[in-house]
Amino acid sequence: MLRNNGKSFSPSKFKKIMGGLSPGGQFATYNQQDCVEFLNFLLDALHEDLNQVSITDPNERKKITELSPEQEKSRETLPPRLASTIEWERYLKLNFSVIVDYFQGQHLSQLKCLQCGFTSTTYNAFSILSLPIPQKLNLSEKVTLQECLREFVATELLDDDNKWYCPQCEKFTRSTKTIAITRLPQVLIVNFNRFKMTSTGGFNKLETFVTYPVNEVLDLTPYWADVGSTVNTTNNMTVEQERELLKSFPTRNQSPPFKYKLFGVANHFGNLTTGHYTSYVYKESDAKRPRNWCYFDDSKVTFNVSPKEVVNKNAYCLFFQRV
Repeated sequence: MLRNNGKSFSPSKFKKIMGGLSPGGQFATYNQQDCVEFLNFLLDALHEDLNQVSITDPNERKKITELSPEQEKSRETLPPRLASTIEWERYLKLNFSVIVDYFQGQHLSQLKCLQCGFTSTTYNAFSILSLPIPQKLNLSEKVTLQECLREFVATELLDDDNKWYCPQCEKFTRSTKTIAITRLPQVLIVNFNRFKMTSTGGFNKLETFVTYPVNEVLDLTPYWADVGSTVNTTNNMTVEQERELLKSFPTRNQSPPFKYKLFGVANHFGNLTTGHYTSYVYKESDAKRPRNWCYFDDSKVTFNVSPKEVVNKNAYCLFFQRV
């Protein structure tokens, strides 16, 4: 799509292979599927095939993945930058591939009891950054990508029927949940959470228009947990001490700034069960055409698309390259 001559092609062989590999043949039919689910499946499958680590013994894997209560308690006292780096190195002991290197990031999720102050922090790898869409009083009002990011990292109060069970208090208590981005990949895929569960168990699609930079650079440095940052917790380590300890670990491309340029958009028309996908791709220059945005709609390819058109209300996934 980035380098072809503008002619459409049908990836039937690719679809057949991926359909056969998918759990329960999920992607083997011609029913509409979620492109985010497929993308996660594709990246996971490529990672499993390219993974350079082959530890299959369950006990050995358990030693790597599980922490003792004492280790967990010690980790809670560490600042996020240092703790997330340690956790990433632990993650790489079982997951080391070009997919991890280019596509995977990491974020932390911290729960804090407002009664006793106890915290529980988990660190998770991601291939796709799924962002909530803030809802405004005026439903026709546009939302920016930056607003979605701020909503993602905003501290959430867990109260009433949504209280967290605090292990220290041994009961459900009023708590907070905070998310912070601790690793940003070379290729960042952003997904908007457009499907929201209703009270009856069904799903509604949020048609909110989310704007995002096309020609401009997206700077995610402010959202990255740097040295000295804290997440609802305190520690006795100085910034200098943290920097000194971090010197013993590889940086693995985690040095600010984190600036990105958009190179692709996947659009979804319709609802959860029926609809249509199209895409915008920033095509590389060739002998015939300079670099320009193209629109792919099944077999129809449109060149020289205006950047203003690329920003559209049907955007479902955004693809960014770090610059």
